[in-house]
Amino acid sequence: MYSAVILLLALANAAVLALVFREWWRQRSTLLLILQLALAGLVLDTAVVGSGALLGPGEPLATLSVLRFFWLYMSMPLLLIVFASMARSAGLPGFSRDWLHGAFCLAAVGGLVWALTLSSRLARIYPACWQDSFRYVLSVRPDQVCFPGQEGVGLGAPFPWFAVIAFLLFLLLGLALWWRQRWPWLALGIVAGIGISQVPAAVAGPLAGYAGEALCLWAVAAAALWLTPVRPSAPPERG
Repeated sequence: MYSAVILLLALANAAVLALVFREWWRQRSTLLLILQLALAGLVLDTAVVGSGALLGPGEPLATLSVLRFFWLYMSMPLLLIVFASMARSAGLPGFSRDWLHGAFCLAAVGGLVWALTLSSRLARIYPACWQDSFRYVLSVRPDQVCFPGQEGVGLGAPFPWFAVIAFLLFLLLGLALWWRQRWPWLALGIVAGIGISQVPAAVAGPLAGYAGEALCLWAVAAAALWLTPVRPSAPPERG
């Protein structure tokens, strides 16, 4: 049942990704294109974790787990570019200047380099269990061991600096949108997502973290769609 809930979350993430893809296909917005990379990582993350009980221990799940970690590491810094583009579209002071937008792009490139340095950590992953779910992780919590004496307990995983920084920036952007344009949903979504992710893993397992991250990105997607101008369709040619 627990795995089924995570799979339902994966389907919801896929639906949001499909919505953003549809709008990107219509408008060819670079902002929406980059946002899709982060959303795709979210879909992959929850789909792999949710299907872990079905796949079971072994090479297929391990390979998919390495892929999900690598994709998340590489896509989170790109949210800095998404933020800068959204701030420019929202008309925030200073973000119309190319040098400031370029600074966020350089920070994202630095994040990609940092993410590549983490790839060596993916050589060792360990099984983790919670209720009927099974997944591979970089560090196993003591309350999620699959069998007594297993390796990888309490090693400590890399802190998601770029995800935290990006969501705090989106929170500030959301507050600005609320104040300037009376659009509260980005700020409320980020606050709700952060709140849900703080539910202790000892109580709710990994689902709270996945749900909180999803809610934050859903709010970002909604704001990106709201801020992306709709291009008028070209009039039909007259014969």
